[in-house]
Amino acid sequence: MVVQHCRAISSLQDYTAELYNRKQLHYTEGIIFPALRFEDFNADLFPRIRNLIRSNNTRHPWLELDDRQILVKAGLFRRDLRTGKEGYVLAAALLLGTDEAIQQVVPHYKIDALVRKIHMDRYDDREYTNALPATFCIYRDRVEVENANNPHGEGQLSLDDFTPYPKNPLISKFFMQLGRVEELGSGFLNVHKYLGYYSPKKKPQFIEGVRFRTIIPLDETLMAE
Repeated sequence: MVVQHCRAISSLQDYTAELYNRKQLHYTEGIIFPALRFEDFNADLFPRIRNLIRSNNTRHPWLELDDRQILVKAGLFRRDLRTGKEGYVLAAALLLGTDEAIQQVVPHYKIDALVRKIHMDRYDDREYTNALPATFCIYRDRVEVENANNPHGEGQLSLDDFTPYPKNPLISKFFMQLGRVEELGSGFLNVHKYLGYYSPKKKPQFIEGVRFRTIIPLDETLMAE
């Protein structure tokens, strides 16, 4: 009886630790890489960033900052007040890193862009492969996108009870400064709003899970060879 009780406590402790770790690592984009240096960023991107910002807002405060200050202001360099560790974060590498730097921080990353309109048991075309199992598949009647996800719930999202939840807030905020994204959740709403113009009477599906799935139905007459 004592042994069973101890095992139950141990199991509960393991479960609690797992929940804590998931919370701690939820925003994986914020993981600090102390060895990531400013020299690991693509210098050619900074003038482009300023041009994009200027085209969107000529009085944007970032236009007065140097390259390193922009990274700090964007939250891409930080110090962990709990551990004292400081440095550039994963989001900085993904947004601005050289190809070599990105490959080192996420060597598992992979995107497959696949076309499966005719021969369903093989790829009609393989356009891009670069290392995590995220897939973009084009079928005759739909487009399906899948990517790894840290879910906040399970099952299909509905317009009736949809609540947007940020998965990559640092990256999202960075693109907002560039004028390249809208408010959180707008993509979900816009797909529902405009899909009817392209695929009448059809509804998209957004399915939350360990892998997030997006299914966009197509008008097959538009996909005919």
